[in-house]
Amino acid sequence: MTRFGLISLFVFILLFPLQGQVRKISIINKVSANRNTDLAISHANRPASDDTGADTDTVEYLLYREVIRKHTWYVGVGNPITRAEANRLPHYFRLSMRNGKGHWQHLQAMHGDTMTNRHDITPYVLDKENAAESDNVEWRINVNKVTQWFMIPDLSGDGIAEERAYDRDGALIYSFIPVKVSDNTIVGSYNDAWGLPADMRSDSTTTYGSVVSVTYDACGRDSVINYLDGQGLGKYNSNGVDRECRLYDDRDRLVLVTSHNVTGDNIRDNWGNCGNRYIYDDEKRIRTVIRLDENLEPMRMPSVRADGLRTFVRCDTRTDEYGRDAEAVMLDECGNDDATTSGLHRIVYRYAPDGTLAGTRYYDMYGNEMTEEEASR
Repeated sequence: MTRFGLISLFVFILLFPLQGQVRKISIINKVSANRNTDLAISHANRPASDDTGADTDTVEYLLYREVIRKHTWYVGVGNPITRAEANRLPHYFRLSMRNGKGHWQHLQAMHGDTMTNRHDITPYVLDKENAAESDNVEWRINVNKVTQWFMIPDLSGDGIAEERAYDRDGALIYSFIPVKVSDNTIVGSYNDAWGLPADMRSDSTTTYGSVVSVTYDACGRDSVINYLDGQGLGKYNSNGVDRECRLYDDRDRLVLVTSHNVTGDNIRDNWGNCGNRYIYDDEKRIRTVIRLDENLEPMRMPSVRADGLRTFVRCDTRTDEYGRDAEAVMLDECGNDDATTSGLHRIVYRYAPDGTLAGTRYYDMYGNEMTEEEASR
């Protein structure tokens, strides 16, 4: 063999083991690029008018005040809103990229023309606004970065193979993978940005992972949610319960939320109540919340976790013409004037022209103004 041939053989022997490593790096980079797809809003597709009378089956996107899940897909609650209405709200939702089966694949939480993380969507297993101190701090921070969600359909186009949650820059925060186990039930698990099980709620008594079993009602809305670990064993949610049940009215609005143990008995969660009942007076634009005990009877929310703003029996909230909270009044179970444990009776909200909350004023039973610190005690 010539000297050149020996050198070539030596170089080949040195480089051959690296081929597998190069391939691994290439695959990782492809996966990383795929999981960090830029999902920024397309300003070219912004609404051109305030006409909501257009055929909602053919438009490229729709705007809503609220969204819920139906058969795991996100859908709007109520009628679509106009651009003028959306610009007056603290946040709204933009649904776009409808697939061949009519399901929206892209959801964005918006304020004005930009995406916002100030919204009320949170993973099943972690309440981003009211998380307990023992919950994973890192996950609470990450979940509060989410501004948009991208749904990858299965081969049929009717189911979801994966839901991905991104921040405003398109960086993947977590993914949710639902697996259909019956016509009305899915088991879903959470993964982190690397595709590994996301332990959003650390618990020394259960195995790694955050899993939920969700049973739909007749309309496909989340009805019974069981909280599990990676082995399918019961694992408390952030409110310290095994199961949560929800009921809705014919307009997709919550009317009852209750907490249960693994056998289905009504129990009080770590807030100190079993659930909430919701009543809507559309003519007066009032939404009522009533705290419930394990017998589904009205009760005062104790100050176990709640501050003085929430320790009420009943709260009637009046909304303005844009659907924003305008005034909240504390009442007893009979509808008479009442106060929280801090003495708070009424809250008045004020908004800036762009829809952001500009100020909040607090009053006691006698009309005296309270500071936020006094009202929250």
